[in-house]
Amino acid sequence: MNLSKLQFERFRVWQVVVPASRETIFPHAAPAADHIPWDHSHITLVEGVTTDGIIACGESDRGDSKEAVEQTLRHLLTLDLRQAHPVGPWGGAWPPSPLPDSYEPVAWSSPQPFLQGLYETLWLDTVGKSSGLPAHALLGGKVRDLVKVDVWANRPDENLLRTLVVRALENGYRGIKLKCDAFGDTVAAIWNIHRDLPDDFHFTIDPMCAWKTYRECRPLLETLEKIPQSIYLEDPYPHQAIGEWERTRDSYRIPLIWHARDQEILRLGLTHNVSDAYNLVGRPAFEFLSSSAMLIAGLSHCWHGSSLELGVQQHARLHACAASRACTMPSDLSSQWVREHTLVEPVMRVEKGSAVVPALPGLGVSLDHSAIPRYSINHWEIK
Repeated sequence: MNLSKLQFERFRVWQVVVPASRETIFPHAAPAADHIPWDHSHITLVEGVTTDGIIACGESDRGDSKEAVEQTLRHLLTLDLRQAHPVGPWGGAWPPSPLPDSYEPVAWSSPQPFLQGLYETLWLDTVGKSSGLPAHALLGGKVRDLVKVDVWANRPDENLLRTLVVRALENGYRGIKLKCDAFGDTVAAIWNIHRDLPDDFHFTIDPMCAWKTYRECRPLLETLEKIPQSIYLEDPYPHQAIGEWERTRDSYRIPLIWHARDQEILRLGLTHNVSDAYNLVGRPAFEFLSSSAMLIAGLSHCWHGSSLELGVQQHARLHACAASRACTMPSDLSSQWVREHTLVEPVMRVEKGSAVVPALPGLGVSLDHSAIPRYSINHWEIK
């Protein structure tokens, strides 16, 4: 058995900006001149080389600073990755306990305040490649070979929506998630084209809590009930408006989805039990898995949320979805649909509405060095 340290000796680092499709994210009009679109924020890609020659890749969250990236990477240079797990199940401090102060708290190992997404992706890829195991084996083992995935768009009108659905079907997808305004613009667009679409295509509508009351939204809900394609309704009302969620769930067959943006909102949703499933976040794997495990006892389901990351984090999420028993719904792994490039190879393969889980060691991808120069705005090394 090889007991030598698994340690980085240097990192190659790129800050990149990868544009997204204008018609997908701004279908109505260009943003105001003083507004910086989210896809203009940089993402940091990292290629780490270990002392025994393993080359692994990592990815930060959107907008993470150069100083925070360097702090995280310099910390990683000091670690034996076989002894340094990136995060405990809650990604930080354990929630407050009613036990007396004299009771010893559970001490989770956490790299905070280091960048969680960057730390996790590098750890999963490096330890996986060192051991010959795919990342999902380090996350508890996969329970599925295929992970359901949808594409995404921001409030297209009916003509653009028709085009996007055709394009999605051509690329192997079976569903699309759509934002929606307070007056139901996306509901009207779906209604106007639904007769031209296959019945097995599905939609998720996300008003982002813009629908204020059940009474005002009844006409929209009645329209949705008449559409033969499956419809999911995510965050129609503010999370504090529990009564509106309850009335809607009691009166209509439309499945309601609760977007648990953090652990506190997840606990609120579980406490009141007003939704049929959950959109869970996580950066990108361990927090998601700990949250999704909580749903098993409640016989609930989820999908993995996304920040339209690049390919390294997208594949980390894919492995996490494969390892989660509760993740039975189509996840938001649509970066290669929205962005010009995800800067990894091979790209995520989609077949009949599902992404194929890689069997290669680590995350199953490497950085695409032929594409990175087109999008790089900064490049440096750390030793």
